[in-house]
Amino acid sequence: MTRTWLNFCVDALAAVEFAFLASTGLLIHALLPAGSGHWLTLWGLDRHAWGALHFWVAMAMLATVGVHLALHWKWVVCVVGGKPKDHRRLRLGIASALAVAVLLALATPFTATIRSQAPGDVEVADRGAVRADHEAGDAPLLSGRTTLGELQAATGVTPAMLAQELGVNGVLEPSDRIGPLRQHLGMEMTELRAAIERAESLRGGANPEQSEPGDTERGD
Repeated sequence: MTRTWLNFCVDALAAVEFAFLASTGLLIHALLPAGSGHWLTLWGLDRHAWGALHFWVAMAMLATVGVHLALHWKWVVCVVGGKPKDHRRLRLGIASALAVAVLLALATPFTATIRSQAPGDVEVADRGAVRADHEAGDAPLLSGRTTLGELQAATGVTPAMLAQELGVNGVLEPSDRIGPLRQHLGMEMTELRAAIERAESLRGGANPEQSEPGDTERGD
């Protein structure tokens, strides 16, 4: 294989990987948004599966770019070094800045602080509205962006309880959102609200408050 043909294959592979990353990125953002979980799929793959595929193709493209740089390393050295009179210091400064930027971009995911936050501790407008209406004695005000974790924090209805009430085959996650779940089941929001209220009433009936010893019926 000639050097020219090798360069063409590497560049063509990089172009295909870039196109795949762009298309899967748009797919995940637009067609399989956050909260869709395993309810929305494309060709049998849900958001998480497409995200994993997107990641590994990105790693493959990173390796391809590394091969591309290795094949053109002499050209890179010539461009950066050049002749002393051709603004060599400026070129070296730009090349150094680019190298530092690339290293920082690669190191950031491994040096950033990861914080864990339970769904019930996240303050969002949707859950606040659900809790406010529930505490006021009204039917919970739900929206498509409300997660099951937020619903549980407001009403006490767990994802497992809701799955049992809806007859869902599978596991509902706290990160699942009301909108995609409703669309998957083909339900109206009023029907889903009624199911939540039934699950909440069953929850209350399954755990009745025990009377205090002093409240027992006294004999004559």
